Amino acid sequence: FTALIFTNYGVRTKWLLALLSAMGLVGLLLTLSRTAWVAYAVAMLVLMGFLYFHPLLRLRFGLLKGGMKLGIGIAAALAAGPIINRLTASDSGALDFRYEWLQVAWKMVQAKPIVGFGLNSFSYQILGYTPYSTAKLVEMFGPVWPVVHNTYFLVWSEQGTIGLILFLGLNIHLLWLAYRNTQFALSEKMLMLNVGAMAGLIAIMIDGLGSFYLRVPGPARVFWVMAGLIVASHYWNVRNLAWRREQEAPHARPEVLQVK
Repeated sequence: FTALIFTNYGVRTKWLLALLSAMGLVGLLLTLSRTAWVAYAVAMLVLMGFLYFHPLLRLRFGLLKGGMKLGIGIAAALAAGPIINRLTASDSGALDFRYEWLQVAWKMVQAKPIVGFGLNSFSYQILGYTPYSTAKLVEMFGPVWPVVHNTYFLVWSEQGTIGLILFLGLNIHLLWLAYRNTQFALSEKMLMLNVGAMAGLIAIMIDGLGSFYLRVPGPARVFWVMAGLIVASHYWNVRNLAWRREQEAPHARPEVLQVK
């Protein structure tokens, strides 16, 4: 939503996008998720980097850029207290659990490093890799035992090194496609759609360091929706390859420069 504000949409649409962005920011602050805050900060740095350094954007939207920075600054000032408290005085037990389960995941990787234990099998395979008995695990967590709070270790332990390489390759390829899509300025909206998708994908990848987003329906859907948008944008650009060549040709006429 934030990226699409910097397009040729009308004023009413931009206000609606700004409102949706503000609502999302409020929801983000209320989650009290430290990883999500860091991910959002990095995503905004990516967006600002494009706005200030992309050849087609750096000299445009000066007022909007200033307004966005002012809005983020006000939000950060209002939320400074809860953020500082969360970072300095939160329950250390949550972090201890994450570190402990990372060790469990690493032991499982060592046990089956090539192909792993199988999809969705982490919770069913942790016996023998934790210091706890079945009775203790049930006492601590109930009948459903938690998975490691790290998407990459979760993939590694369940799908092995082969699966991890393919998963990382998928993420890197999507980022590369999104970046390539920003280089083809066929449409201002398409450009900013891919800038936003790239920033969002980077945010999710960072959040994966402290979450298992692929197992949570909401974040998992967001990931695959962004992946779909990036891939669809790529094929849209490919289909308009002839249009790009006409645009770059010295004799190109304005009347033929129409995106299909």
